Amino acid sequence: MFLNGNIRGVLRSLSVTGNYQGYIYIIIACELILQDETRLQNIMNEVYAQVAKTCNCPFHCVERNIRTVIFLVWNKQRQHLCEIAGYTLTCPPTVSEFLFILTSYVKLNADK
Repeated sequence: MFLNGNIRGVLRSLSVTGNYQGYIYIIIACELILQDETRLQNIMNEVYAQVAKTCNCPFHCVERNIRTVIFLVWNKQRQHLCEIAGYTLTCPPTVSEFLFILTSYVKLNADK
Protein backbone atom coordinates (compact mmCIF):
# COMPACT_ATOMS: atom_id res chain seq x y z
CA MET A 1 0.00 0.00 0.00
CA PHE A 2 1.43 3.37 -1.05
CA LEU A 3 0.04 5.19 1.99
CA ASN A 4 1.85 2.68 4.20
CA GLY A 5 5.14 4.02 2.85
CA ASN A 6 3.96 7.55 3.57
CA ILE A 7 3.20 6.64 7.18
CA ARG A 8 6.66 5.15 7.54
CA GLY A 9 8.20 8.30 6.04
CA VAL A 10 6.31 10.58 8.40
CA LEU A 11 7.34 8.46 11.36
CA ARG A 12 10.98 8.59 10.26
CA SER A 13 10.74 12.37 9.96
CA LEU A 14 9.57 12.37 13.59
CA SER A 15 12.62 10.30 14.65
CA VAL A 16 10.54 7.13 15.10
CA THR A 17 12.16 3.98 13.78
CA GLY A 18 11.42 0.29 13.81
CA ASN A 19 13.34 -0.27 17.03
CA TYR A 20 10.26 0.97 18.92
CA GLN A 21 7.49 -1.58 19.39
CA GLY A 22 4.93 1.19 18.87
CA TYR A 23 6.27 1.82 15.36
CA ILE A 24 4.54 -1.19 13.81
CA TYR A 25 1.44 -0.65 15.96
CA ILE A 26 1.14 2.91 14.64
CA ILE A 27 1.52 1.75 11.04
CA ILE A 28 -1.20 -0.88 11.41
CA ALA A 29 -3.47 1.53 13.33
CA CYS A 30 -3.06 4.20 10.65
CA GLU A 31 -3.86 1.69 7.92
CA LEU A 32 -7.06 0.74 9.74
CA ILE A 33 -8.02 4.40 10.19
CA LEU A 34 -7.24 5.22 6.56
CA GLN A 35 -9.64 2.45 5.56
CA ASP A 36 -12.38 3.84 7.83
CA GLU A 37 -11.90 7.08 9.74
CA THR A 38 -14.90 6.37 11.98
CA ARG A 39 -12.74 3.81 13.77
CA LEU A 40 -11.31 6.73 15.75
CA GLN A 41 -14.68 7.07 17.47
CA ASN A 42 -14.30 3.64 19.06
CA ILE A 43 -10.54 3.39 19.23
CA MET A 44 -10.40 0.62 21.86
CA ASN A 45 -12.44 -1.91 19.89
CA GLU A 46 -11.88 -0.73 16.35
CA VAL A 47 -8.16 0.02 16.49
CA TYR A 48 -6.37 -1.28 19.61
CA ALA A 49 -8.16 -4.64 19.53
CA GLN A 50 -7.46 -5.10 15.81
CA VAL A 51 -3.80 -4.15 16.15
CA ALA A 52 -3.44 -6.44 19.17
CA LYS A 53 -5.02 -9.30 17.25
CA THR A 54 -2.72 -8.71 14.25
CA CYS A 55 0.39 -8.49 16.44
CA ASN A 56 -0.70 -11.21 18.88
CA CYS A 57 -0.35 -9.06 21.99
CA PRO A 58 -2.66 -7.66 24.71
CA PHE A 59 -4.55 -4.55 23.59
CA HIS A 60 -3.26 -2.47 26.53
CA CYS A 61 0.27 -2.99 25.19
CA VAL A 62 -0.78 -1.35 21.94
CA GLU A 63 -1.88 1.82 23.70
CA ARG A 64 1.15 1.90 26.02
CA ASN A 65 3.67 1.44 23.22
CA ILE A 66 2.03 4.08 21.04
CA ARG A 67 2.06 6.47 24.01
CA THR A 68 5.78 5.77 24.43
CA VAL A 69 6.33 6.84 20.81
CA ILE A 70 4.19 9.94 21.30
CA PHE A 71 6.34 11.07 24.26
CA LEU A 72 9.49 10.36 22.26
CA VAL A 73 8.17 12.56 19.45
CA TRP A 74 7.02 15.20 21.93
CA ASN A 75 10.48 15.40 23.49
CA LYS A 76 12.55 15.20 20.29
CA GLN A 77 10.43 16.58 17.44
CA ARG A 78 7.71 18.75 19.02
CA GLN A 79 8.02 21.56 16.45
CA HIS A 80 7.84 19.15 13.51
CA LEU A 81 4.82 17.42 15.06
CA CYS A 82 3.08 20.80 15.30
CA GLU A 83 3.92 21.45 11.63
CA ILE A 84 2.42 18.11 10.65
CA ALA A 85 -0.64 18.75 12.83
CA GLY A 86 -1.14 22.20 11.33
CA TYR A 87 -1.68 23.80 14.71
CA THR A 88 0.22 24.41 17.93
CA LEU A 89 0.06 21.58 20.43
CA THR A 90 0.33 22.69 24.05
CA CYS A 91 0.64 19.19 25.48
CA PRO A 92 1.41 15.74 24.08
CA PRO A 93 -1.47 14.49 21.95
CA THR A 94 -3.59 11.57 23.03
CA VAL A 95 -3.20 8.36 21.07
CA SER A 96 -6.34 9.02 19.05
CA GLU A 97 -5.28 12.62 18.35
CA PHE A 98 -1.80 11.47 17.30
CA LEU A 99 -3.23 8.85 14.94
CA PHE A 100 -5.64 11.44 13.53
CA ILE A 101 -2.77 13.87 12.94
CA LEU A 102 -0.74 11.23 11.12
CA THR A 103 -3.57 9.90 8.97
CA SER A 104 -4.81 13.38 8.09
CA TYR A 105 -1.31 14.44 7.06
CA VAL A 106 -0.81 11.31 4.97
CA LYS A 107 -4.16 11.73 3.21
CA LEU A 108 -3.50 15.41 2.59
CA ASN A 109 -0.09 14.72 1.07
CA ALA A 110 -0.89 11.43 -0.72
CA ASP A 111 -0.81 13.00 -4.20
CA LYS A 112 2.31 15.08 -3.65
